[in-house]
Amino acid sequence: MASDPETNAPLAVLILSPLRSLSGNLVTAERIRKQLRGRRIFGFIKDPIDFQNLDDFYSFLDLYQVAAILAVHAYHCGRLLQDCPVPYAVVFGGTDLNVNSRNADHLMMMTDVVINASVLVAFTESMAKHALTLWADDISEEKMQIISPGG
Repeated sequence: MASDPETNAPLAVLILSPLRSLSGNLVTAERIRKQLRGRRIFGFIKDPIDFQNLDDFYSFLDLYQVAAILAVHAYHCGRLLQDCPVPYAVVFGGTDLNVNSRNADHLMMMTDVVINASVLVAFTESMAKHALTLWADDISEEKMQIISPGG
């Protein structure tokens, strides 16, 4: 199993995603976990609603020594990521870019999350361009990665 070079503890990644039925989020989260497993990294899949509050979330991160978070959807995961002590990446959903960005309160929270993310991921070049346009003053192209959902 992959481990932290300083502590030799096994690496754990939290895949944080809304897991409502009839969405592709669970399929995406499972695909990501499978890829991590192939690299001998343990992946937890959790829905943001599994955590009642930030204390529950931070306790989970501490208990399982989560080294990084991969958040699928900036808005749905945002309440947990603001001021998060663990490095995280955000995978944009179409809803983030096409719906939630139109709501001023949602956009403000997502902006905080996007600025503090280590990496941003879009599934298509058009999604990446949309995100770079939305947050033109806040993020650089170097922070954005395009990863096809099938590969």
